[in-house]
Amino acid sequence: MKKLLVVLLMVIFAASIKAGEAERKCFGHLTDNFKEDRNTFTVDLDVLQMRDYRSDKLAKSIRVVRELLDDLGCSPKAINFGWAPQGRTHNSCKYFDLNHKEIQVCYIGTNLGYFTVHEDYLFHMTVNFYRWD
Repeated sequence: MKKLLVVLLMVIFAASIKAGEAERKCFGHLTDNFKEDRNTFTVDLDVLQMRDYRSDKLAKSIRVVRELLDDLGCSPKAINFGWAPQGRTHNSCKYFDLNHKEIQVCYIGTNLGYFTVHEDYLFHMTVNFYRWD
């Protein structure tokens, strides 16, 4: 029984090390090899194959961030949407200007940092990444 417990603990330890390496690699891609505290990316929506999210700006923004992370070479296991170092985050979209209801900025919190996402009129999304510390 003790041998089984030791083997199980070793497997859990190895998995946590691998997950930490994936997070570090992804964080390096997002911060230009750890040189920047924040980074801005522009995503061309015409190139992406995704379903029509209609008025669900948050779901569309999360999908675009996932596509960006995939393009950067980040493992899906490296990032946890909705969980930050301070605990659970609440992703949301807010109107930038109440006179223009089509313009919204979305906040997406993750374990690596947070993203703000904005869609323009030319089928592009601007994704800003900010590290936590």
